[in-house]
Amino acid sequence: MIEIRTARMEDYEAICQLVRQVDAIHVEKYPEYFRLPDGHTRERAHIQLWIERQDRDILLALDESGLVGVLMVILEKEIPMSIVVENQRYAVVDNLVVEEQNRGRGIGKLLIEASHLWGKERGAMEMRLQVYAKNVQAQGFYKALGFEPLTHQLRKKV
Repeated sequence: MIEIRTARMEDYEAICQLVRQVDAIHVEKYPEYFRLPDGHTRERAHIQLWIERQDRDILLALDESGLVGVLMVILEKEIPMSIVVENQRYAVVDNLVVEEQNRGRGIGKLLIEASHLWGKERGAMEMRLQVYAKNVQAQGFYKALGFEPLTHQLRKKV
């Protein structure tokens, strides 16, 4: 049985251990952008900000063994311009990681569903997220859950 709940500061160490798994994937695929520092990849103040602010949260998936999934979600609003429909809010999945040995159990799907509810309760019209181009596995996961491309971010080295 999987329990989904919001994070507390006493979860900090467990969150950092699990998030390091997704950070390692980022480092492997994009070493020009990411590095794994000694110690935690998220400072205590950073996690505290996510826990304390009303416009963001960290959702945790726990089973009998402890923490098995983390999802960070934030409520955003479109920039006010005459061309943009007013008051469009959307929830952004900033990070999602399921412990490697627990993947395939539906934990990621449960966290995404919980983030949908979180966003809906805060007036979000839709969910958004970014997936790195080299993370094909994650792209397939999100596509299977009904996510579709909105933009394509391009880059060119200077």
